[in-house]
Amino acid sequence: MSLAGPAELTRDAVAFWRRQLSEFPGDLEGWLGDRVSEVQFLWGHVVRMNGSQGMWKELTESLEERDPTNAWTRHYDGIYFESQVLHITRLVRAGQRTAAEQHPSSLGLLLRAFATRQELLGPITGPFAAESLNVHADPLADLGQLEQMISDLMDLRNRAVAHIDIGEPVPSIEWDDLEEATEAVTSTFERYSLRLTGVNYKVRYEDTPWRDWQSVFREPLFKVRLGLDASELE
Repeated sequence: MSLAGPAELTRDAVAFWRRQLSEFPGDLEGWLGDRVSEVQFLWGHVVRMNGSQGMWKELTESLEERDPTNAWTRHYDGIYFESQVLHITRLVRAGQRTAAEQHPSSLGLLLRAFATRQELLGPITGPFAAESLNVHADPLADLGQLEQMISDLMDLRNRAVAHIDIGEPVPSIEWDDLEEATEAVTSTFERYSLRLTGVNYKVRYEDTPWRDWQSVFREPLFKVRLGLDASELE
C-alpha cells in the first residue's frame, strides 16, 4: 500500500522543505529519502493496526448482539488483544540489527532521527503546509510519552505473548489501555509523517477504503445438521 513510490515522495518532501528553509543543508535530501523509505514501511503497519481494531469492534459488537455467551467471541478477543500488543510495541521499538542486511524501523527510530534535525522542528507555515504543522515539534518528549505508555505492554509481550514466564504476575492491561496506546501510536505517526513530507497518510480505519470484508459473513459458513443425513445436505 502506498501513496506513491519512495522516489516521488522524496522529491515532493525535498520540494516541501526547500520552500520552508532559507538554507537547505547539503545532506538533507539524502536524510529525507531515508526517512521517507522508513515511513512507507511503517505506514502499512499503522494501517493494519487500525484495520484490526476497526474490524474487531464491528465483528465483536455483532457477535455479542447475537450470542453474548458464544465461546468463539472470547477466543477472537484474545487473538485480537495479543496481535494488537505486538502491533503497538514493535511500532514504537525497533528490533536489534544483528546482521548487515537487517534494517530495523520504528517510530522510536524515526523520532530520534528527527531530534538530530533541529531545522525541521519549528512551526511550518505557508500555502502548502497543513495548519496542524504550525507548532514546534519535540520528538524526544513525544518518544518518552510513547515509551512510558507501552511500558506495561512491553512487559506483557515479553512475558506472556512472545514468551511464557512462570515468574511474577504479568501486568494487568485493560481494554482502555490498549485503545489509548493505539491512538497514541496512530497520532504520532500522523504528525511526523506529515512533518516529513507535507502529505497526509491515511491510516485510520474510517478513512481507509477497505474491501467488503463483511461479505463472507452474509451467508452461513457451515452447514448445520437438523436431523438430516449428510447426503441430504449436499
